[in-house]
Amino acid sequence: MKEQLLLTTRVVSAAVGGYALAAVISLWLAYFANLEPRDHRFLVNISFFLIYLLLILAAFGFRSHLKTAFAIAAGNAVLWAGWFAIQGGATA
Repeated sequence: MKEQLLLTTRVVSAAVGGYALAAVISLWLAYFANLEPRDHRFLVNISFFLIYLLLILAAFGFRSHLKTAFAIAAGNAVLWAGWFAIQGGATA
């Protein structure tokens, strides 16, 4: 029963947390690329799907379910906090 709960935690953190983490990484990439709006959207869309795929694969590469969930949560916390700090609380 405990193993099933830990696996569920890994799957949810990989799916939901990986989605949010891929989104913020894509936003940071576009921010540092300094592109025009059309190119900005294109970069975010393309990079999002590639990063999300890599995060899902990496999430199931860790041995520990809890380390996976913690790593994804910590990555989200740090990157989103930085993003909101430079944007003044609003997303671009």
